[in-house]
Amino acid sequence: MEQQESHEKDTESKLKQWEAKINELKAVMDKADAKTREKIYKEVKRLIKLKYKAREKLELMKYAGKESIHDVKQGVEKVVKDLENAVSSALSRFKA
Repeated sequence: MEQQESHEKDTESKLKQWEAKINELKAVMDKADAKTREKIYKEVKRLIKLKYKAREKLELMKYAGKESIHDVKQGVEKVVKDLENAVSSALSRFKA
């Protein structure tokens, strides 16, 4: 159980880091021209959906039983990795 709590805290920390990166992207959006701002807005919207999906999976992990924890944990790890890749990609495309 301690290992699960540690993994939850680690995942929560990662999500907070990626939320901060999404906020960085929002700041870039505020300074961009109209065409670029629209592209960034669409990307931010997609990233926020991914973030909520990751949070939802994290909540499932908190209440998963012993039998299902492994599958839920893998789902959480996948969606967090997807979020990480998407945020990194967006930042590299739009950040000057």
